[in-house]
Amino acid sequence: MLLDMLGYFYWNPSGDLFSLPFWPQPIRWYGLFFALGFMLGFKLFTIELEKRFASKLAAKKYADRFILFVIVGVVLGARLGHILFYEPLGPYLHNPLRVLRIWEGGLASHGGVIAVLLMLLLFLRKNREIPFRELLDLMVVPACILSGFIRLGNFFNQEILGRVSSLPWAVFFGNPADGGPLAPRHPAQIYEMLFYFTLGFALYFVRKKEWVSGRLTGVLLTSLFSFRFLIEFIKVPQSALVDGGGLLMGQWLSLPIIVIGVLLWKQRKTVVDRKSS
Repeated sequence: MLLDMLGYFYWNPSGDLFSLPFWPQPIRWYGLFFALGFMLGFKLFTIELEKRFASKLAAKKYADRFILFVIVGVVLGARLGHILFYEPLGPYLHNPLRVLRIWEGGLASHGGVIAVLLMLLLFLRKNREIPFRELLDLMVVPACILSGFIRLGNFFNQEILGRVSSLPWAVFFGNPADGGPLAPRHPAQIYEMLFYFTLGFALYFVRKKEWVSGRLTGVLLTSLFSFRFLIEFIKVPQSALVDGGGLLMGQWLSLPIIVIGVLLWKQRKTVVDRKSS
């Protein structure tokens, strides 16, 4: 094994960052990056809101109400999505409280996307200051920031792993979460992190274009989930349901989101354009 490690980057950090005396579970690197992504994204979202409200106080109140719905949607939706799409249901039916063990890992971005959309519709029932598609556009860059930090957390957790590779930048994971072979692999998490940050950087500058509301969201969904579809080819299968051959679960789940993205991207100019920020 030592000979196999020569020439490759060896990666085996502790997933735990530190412990708190009043908290039963250690604080993990994944949780830190998840929180950091949320905070940076929320800050950027609030700055954009300030351009659309009469005062910073009004923007802050709107953002504070909004973030609660998003957090519930992301965490609950991603957790349920992982359980439904990637794991056998038996253990959860036997012990339903296991669903709450988020610290054990298991969050699926596809489930998070679906849940966030549903939570936004619920939020807009009493908060109508910003139309639905315009609100989605405001979330585009923060979503890229959060996604990038989540993948960095996955890298520290040694999960969402790539297949075995002989490329010079392959990573030798010392304690792979999937229990797979101790061999150099594609650092798929880093590929995704770099793509998400780059996409967010690009969309940050094109967001000022006089586009119809929702088109920016269409660009995000099409680009991000097309990349997700392609990168699954170099990932280790994760689902216990349909990953026995052919397309992987992540690819099947990406296809309808890509279709929605294309429809939003190519929509006709039938609604009023967003004001340039």
